[in-house]
Amino acid sequence: MKWRTTILIGLLCVTLTGTAWAGWNDYDPATLSQITKKHAKYFSNRKVPKGAVSINLHSGGDPFRSTVLYLGKVRNMKPGRRSMIKMWGKSSGVNTAAGNYKKEIKVRENGKTYWLPIQEILVIHLKREVKKKGEVMLFMVYIGTTGKTPIFLVNEFRAF
Repeated sequence: MKWRTTILIGLLCVTLTGTAWAGWNDYDPATLSQITKKHAKYFSNRKVPKGAVSINLHSGGDPFRSTVLYLGKVRNMKPGRRSMIKMWGKSSGVNTAAGNYKKEIKVRENGKTYWLPIQEILVIHLKREVKKKGEVMLFMVYIGTTGKTPIFLVNEFRAF
């Protein structure tokens, strides 16, 4: 009986470990430009009156992972982008989303520069683990656009 309990506990641990990592496996490999092109039909031809803000929310989240160059810059996020994240969070049932994203990191992928909102808890670890102009794999979701600017949320990273 003792050995059966040990085997059962061992199998449970393996199952739980596999389940914990299964979520990151849902992040398909893609580039920021591929995801932007995939969703461009929703915002590329939209005319926005002067002074107005156009927001397109994407409830599916579209998780993906991409390897980029971290340019070593972090800034506070602009209020308009935080508002969009808050709206997306409410519509997706993640009411804490806006509070988790207060900063953005500057990255480059295939010659194009992006500012990406990153979870607050990840910022200190990213600065510590990834050198300026170092490669990093980012796990992100596309949540929509403000105007014609796509918004990608960084949920995790892997340093090389």
